[in-house]
Amino acid sequence: MEIKEQAIQNLKDIKSILDELKITFWLDGGTCLGAYRDKDFCEGDEDDIDLSCWDNHLYLMDDIIKRAEEKGFTLNHKWELEITLVRGESRIDLFFYRKNKNEAYTHLYYRLPHNCS
Repeated sequence: MEIKEQAIQNLKDIKSILDELKITFWLDGGTCLGAYRDKDFCEGDEDDIDLSCWDNHLYLMDDIIKRAEEKGFTLNHKWELEITLVRGESRIDLFFYRKNKNEAYTHLYYRLPHNCS
Protein backbone atom coordinates (compact mmCIF):
# COMPACT_ATOMS: atom_id res chain seq x y z
CA MET A 1 0.00 0.00 0.00
CA GLU A 2 1.31 3.46 -0.93
CA ILE A 3 2.21 5.63 2.09
CA LYS A 4 -0.48 8.24 1.37
CA GLU A 5 -3.13 5.52 1.05
CA GLN A 6 -1.87 4.02 4.32
CA ALA A 7 -2.08 7.42 6.04
CA ILE A 8 -5.64 7.97 4.83
CA GLN A 9 -6.71 4.51 5.99
CA ASN A 10 -4.98 5.04 9.35
CA LEU A 11 -6.80 8.35 9.78
CA LYS A 12 -10.16 6.78 8.93
CA ASP A 13 -9.61 3.94 11.41
CA ILE A 14 -8.46 6.21 14.24
CA LYS A 15 -11.40 8.52 13.51
CA SER A 16 -13.78 5.58 13.87
CA ILE A 17 -12.23 4.72 17.25
CA LEU A 18 -12.44 8.30 18.51
CA ASP A 19 -16.01 8.60 17.24
CA GLU A 20 -17.00 5.35 19.00
CA LEU A 21 -15.54 6.73 22.24
CA LYS A 22 -17.28 10.08 21.64
CA ILE A 23 -13.98 11.99 21.63
CA THR A 24 -14.07 15.31 19.83
CA PHE A 25 -10.75 15.78 18.04
CA TRP A 26 -9.13 18.03 15.47
CA LEU A 27 -6.30 18.02 12.98
CA ASP A 28 -3.17 19.66 14.36
CA GLY A 29 0.35 20.60 13.31
CA GLY A 30 1.45 19.76 9.78
CA THR A 31 -1.70 17.74 9.14
CA CYS A 32 -3.87 20.80 9.80
CA LEU A 33 -1.57 23.03 7.75
CA GLY A 34 -1.67 20.65 4.77
CA ALA A 35 -5.45 20.26 4.95
CA TYR A 36 -5.94 24.02 5.03
CA ARG A 37 -3.22 25.20 2.67
CA ASP A 38 -2.89 22.31 0.23
CA LYS A 39 -6.23 20.52 0.67
CA ASP A 40 -4.00 17.47 1.07
CA PHE A 41 -1.04 16.31 3.13
CA CYS A 42 2.00 18.58 3.13
CA GLU A 43 4.46 17.14 0.65
CA GLY A 44 6.83 14.82 2.49
CA ASP A 45 4.60 14.74 5.62
CA GLU A 46 2.25 11.96 4.54
CA ASP A 47 3.76 9.55 7.07
CA ASP A 48 2.82 11.62 10.16
CA ILE A 49 -0.75 12.52 11.09
CA ASP A 50 -1.19 14.96 13.98
CA LEU A 51 -4.49 14.83 15.88
CA SER A 52 -5.49 16.49 19.14
CA CYS A 53 -8.23 16.37 21.73
CA TRP A 54 -8.83 17.72 25.24
CA ASP A 55 -7.24 16.12 28.29
CA ASN A 56 -10.63 15.27 29.82
CA HIS A 57 -10.34 12.17 27.60
CA LEU A 58 -7.05 11.00 29.14
CA TYR A 59 -8.91 8.30 31.04
CA LEU A 60 -9.72 6.75 27.64
CA MET A 61 -6.08 6.56 26.52
CA ASP A 62 -5.78 2.83 27.23
CA ASP A 63 -9.10 2.17 25.44
CA ILE A 64 -7.84 4.06 22.39
CA ILE A 65 -4.62 2.03 22.39
CA LYS A 66 -6.47 -1.29 22.84
CA ARG A 67 -8.90 -0.57 20.01
CA ALA A 68 -6.09 0.65 17.75
CA GLU A 69 -4.06 -2.51 18.42
CA GLU A 70 -7.13 -4.56 17.49
CA LYS A 71 -7.02 -2.76 14.11
CA GLY A 72 -3.34 -3.62 13.62
CA PHE A 73 -1.67 -0.50 15.04
CA THR A 74 1.39 -0.74 17.26
CA LEU A 75 1.98 1.60 20.17
CA ASN A 76 5.20 3.52 19.50
CA HIS A 77 5.10 5.56 22.70
CA LYS A 78 2.77 6.65 25.47
CA TRP A 79 3.58 9.85 27.30
CA GLU A 80 1.56 11.89 29.75
CA LEU A 81 -0.14 13.96 27.02
CA GLU A 82 0.58 12.04 23.81
CA ILE A 83 0.37 8.64 22.22
CA THR A 84 1.87 7.60 18.93
CA LEU A 85 0.39 4.69 17.02
CA VAL A 86 2.02 3.14 13.95
CA ARG A 87 0.62 0.97 11.20
CA GLY A 88 2.49 0.37 7.98
CA GLU A 89 4.80 3.26 7.14
CA SER A 90 2.51 5.87 8.71
CA ARG A 91 2.04 7.02 12.27
CA ILE A 92 -0.66 8.88 14.20
CA ASP A 93 0.35 11.32 16.94
CA LEU A 94 -2.58 12.00 19.27
CA PHE A 95 -1.99 14.95 21.59
CA PHE A 96 -4.10 15.68 24.67
CA TYR A 97 -4.43 19.42 25.33
CA ARG A 98 -4.83 20.94 28.79
CA LYS A 99 -6.61 24.23 29.39
CA ASN A 100 -5.26 26.88 31.72
CA LYS A 101 -7.61 29.87 31.82
CA ASN A 102 -7.44 31.31 28.29
CA GLU A 103 -4.55 29.13 27.13
CA ALA A 104 -4.16 25.54 26.06
CA TYR A 105 -1.03 23.40 25.88
CA THR A 106 -0.10 19.82 25.23
CA HIS A 107 3.56 19.55 26.26
CA LEU A 108 5.82 21.54 28.49
CA TYR A 109 9.47 20.93 27.79
CA TYR A 110 12.14 21.60 30.34
CA ARG A 111 15.71 21.55 29.15
CA LEU A 112 18.48 21.02 31.63
CA PRO A 113 21.68 22.95 30.95
CA HIS A 114 24.29 20.90 29.15
CA ASN A 115 27.39 20.36 31.24
CA CYS A 116 30.44 20.08 28.98
CA SER A 117 32.87 19.10 31.73
